[in-house]
Amino acid sequence: MEDATTLSPALPVALPDLTLLLQSSGLINIFSLKNPSHPEYSFSTESGAMSLHFHPEYSNLLAVGCYDGSVLVYDVRVKGNTPIYKASVRTGKHNDPVWAIFWQ
Repeated sequence: MEDATTLSPALPVALPDLTLLLQSSGLINIFSLKNPSHPEYSFSTESGAMSLHFHPEYSNLLAVGCYDGSVLVYDVRVKGNTPIYKASVRTGKHNDPVWAIFWQ
């Protein structure tokens, strides 16, 4: 099984706040080995980011699984904080934490 670092030169980092009952928002920082002291991309989420995975063919697409059950897809080439896709409990999807996420 591949992890998020296998197919991308950028390193995504999910740092969930493990006081899960108090979970509110999250932050995704993506670092490049070119400049490891400052994130190349940064996205905030409504719920804590629990899992990340870059698409194996389209390395600009990042799938994010959140604590509230939301699944987000970001295009890191697009400036801004809005995901290009979002599935959440409001759209009829599950509401359990997404502990692992992988593209197929």
